[in-house]
Amino acid sequence: MSCDDAMIIKLLGGLEVKGASQASLSPQVETVLALLAAHNNSYVAVADLIDEVWGAFAPKTAVNTIQVYVSRIRRTIRFPAGVADPEIRHLHGNYMLRLDPQLVDADRFMNHVAQARSALSRGAIEDTADQFAAALRLWRSGPLTGVYCGPRLAAFRRRLSRLHEEATQEYASALIAMGRHTEAIPPLEELITSNPYRETAYIHLMVALMMVGRRVDALQTFTTARQILREGLGLDPSPELAAMHQRVLTGNGPDHYPESVTNSYRTGRQPSTGPDRRTPGQLGRGDRRDPVRGRRLPAGCVDDRG
Repeated sequence: MSCDDAMIIKLLGGLEVKGASQASLSPQVETVLALLAAHNNSYVAVADLIDEVWGAFAPKTAVNTIQVYVSRIRRTIRFPAGVADPEIRHLHGNYMLRLDPQLVDADRFMNHVAQARSALSRGAIEDTADQFAAALRLWRSGPLTGVYCGPRLAAFRRRLSRLHEEATQEYASALIAMGRHTEAIPPLEELITSNPYRETAYIHLMVALMMVGRRVDALQTFTTARQILREGLGLDPSPELAAMHQRVLTGNGPDHYPESVTNSYRTGRQPSTGPDRRTPGQLGRGDRRDPVRGRRLPAGCVDDRG
């Protein structure tokens, strides 16, 4: 059975449930199921489920309606032969989905990342890269795309998205440390596309490009970073990024590249992913990825209670 076939509930992208017709799940039921799956094997208070679905506009019948939604989930989802149907427990106004974490892609994703970082602490670079690669293969797109996200699911989505960015950069660091520079370039380019303000990603990419003889592209990477930072945030590149640019200009070899990129995996230390230099006042001002216009849900979540 492939990794994808083993997934029963998928959250890393649009919500998918094996054996269930998506047409049979209303937007409200999807939200309830997503929140239970996001807290797989942990209790979720019915008050939190109500707030997630309706917010301040909960009807007087909300508690009973949540019971109906949970019953619909139990009735609708039937798993393949050999896999026990999930158990949804109810205890003192709390609900819990009990499902093997290996059958939920978000749980498996987080487990692979944890295993990668454990391997890093042991100095096992190849295992580190393999575990990060397994985690990244599970990622289809932003978590819960198309699902209405209240405050808890929105926070869950942001947390997973940040972890995905960190895992991508740490994976690239492991590849660079093993000399697999060409393989490190695509994930770093994708990371920069999704988060153009992540300066350490530019540093890693410049190292990888230099190591495969693409000095002109490394210089262009810095030029692009400087333009984006100035236009989007009104900031000059950080001293670390500027220093990397100087190393590329002078043609210094790998011994002169940042220790955080080339040596951290050999010493068993986790590479720095770098701070977000946006100030609160700058968040949303000139931020092409995440413009703030008053109250807003994260991209990919549907602001439609149905």
